[in-house]
Amino acid sequence: MWNNPGFFVVLMVLVGLVYILPGALQAMVREERPFLSAFLALASMVLHIVIAMGLIRISLQFACGEKGEFADLFACMPLFFKYFLAWILYALMVSAWWVVALLPGVIAIALSPDLYVSSGYLPGSLSLWVLGLVGWMIPFAILSLVWAIKYMFFGYFIVERGLGPVKALQQSNALTKGAKWDLFIFGLLLCGINLLGALVFLIGLFVTIPTTMVAIAYVYRRLQSQGS
Repeated sequence: MWNNPGFFVVLMVLVGLVYILPGALQAMVREERPFLSAFLALASMVLHIVIAMGLIRISLQFACGEKGEFADLFACMPLFFKYFLAWILYALMVSAWWVVALLPGVIAIALSPDLYVSSGYLPGSLSLWVLGLVGWMIPFAILSLVWAIKYMFFGYFIVERGLGPVKALQQSNALTKGAKWDLFIFGLLLCGINLLGALVFLIGLFVTIPTTMVAIAYVYRRLQSQGS
C-alpha cells in the first residue's frame, strides 16, 4: 500500500463510483421508470461481481510482487457465471445452518399458531426463554462461521485458475484444512484494522481496505505454498 498509494487511492475511488452510481440512478427512476430501475439493479449486481473478481485479480498480482492495473478490474468478465454460481452455492451453504436453527421454531408456530400469538404467552420466564434461544443458536452460528471460513477462497480459485463453481469450493475446503482458527483470528484483525480506518473520518479506509485485500491474497498464497 505504501509503495503504491496513488494506484490504490484511485482504485478505491473507481470502485466506489461503480458501487454507488448504479444504485443512485436506480433510486432516482424507481417510481417513474420501473423497468429501467430493474435493469439498473441487474446491471449493478453484474458490475459488483465483475469488480469483486477484478479486485481479487489485482490483489493476487500485488501479493506476488507484481503491479496490478486498472484494466484488471474488468479482466475477469468471462468468468462471471462461474463466480456467480459459486457465490450462490457459498451463500446457501453458509446460511443453511441458520435455516436449520430456525426450522423447529417455524414448524412449531405453523402447527400451533394460537399458542404463540396468545397474549402474554412465553414458555417459562422471559430470561430463561431468551437464554435457551441463545444457547440453541450459538452452535449453528459457529457452524455457519466455520463454513464461511472453509469456502472463503472460492473466488481466488476461479479468478486464478478458471475453475468451475463446485471445484473452486472443493479446493477452498482443502486449502483451509487445519488453518480455520488462524483464519478466524486473521479475520478479526482485519475487521479491527478497517474499523480503525473508518474511525478516521472514513479516510483511513483508503489505506486499510487495500491492505486487507492484499493481505488476504497473501494468506491464500501462503496456504498454497504450505500445501504444495
